[in-house]
Amino acid sequence: MTNIRPIADGQYSDLSLRHEETLDRHGQISDDASVLADQVPDETYGSGVDVAVYSPDQTSQILNRAFQFLSDIEQEQIATQSHDLILGLGGAITAAATILDVDTMVPLLRPMQHDDGSVIFEWIQPNFRIGFNIEMDASESGWYLISNPELGDIAASGFINIQDVSKLQLWLIMFLFLNSE
Repeated sequence: MTNIRPIADGQYSDLSLRHEETLDRHGQISDDASVLADQVPDETYGSGVDVAVYSPDQTSQILNRAFQFLSDIEQEQIATQSHDLILGLGGAITAAATILDVDTMVPLLRPMQHDDGSVIFEWIQPNFRIGFNIEMDASESGWYLISNPELGDIAASGFINIQDVSKLQLWLIMFLFLNSE
């Protein structure tokens, strides 16, 4: 597996910037870490997890790959929805780190684009996955949380075009913090 190293230029937690500015401030992930060598399995049973993990105070590192991915999205509507999602997750990471007094490490948020232009942002851990799918029609964009039997065989999902998506994001981030290895 590839080991992803933090960026040496410092940390940036001002996630309110437009994504173009955010990309400039975050720099680039090192060349040897641009793609993970392992394949992500279709089920959550312990393989294919990210090796690189960061503490919650390194929000910019956790979301860096997702911010960089925004420039590759051709559909403006999907890019805008994705940008808003990532900013919201950054706020949820900051809030959860304040609420929870946990000593945990969080993996990078993985972005993936499908042939139809839709995008998935996903955290993959040995016992669970948390993800968000962004579709052209914002009313079809959603979220999911799937776990293996060790965490109760959770299979939860829904839409993210709800009135207060920040509560949903905070709940999922708190789950991520409390269950990451």
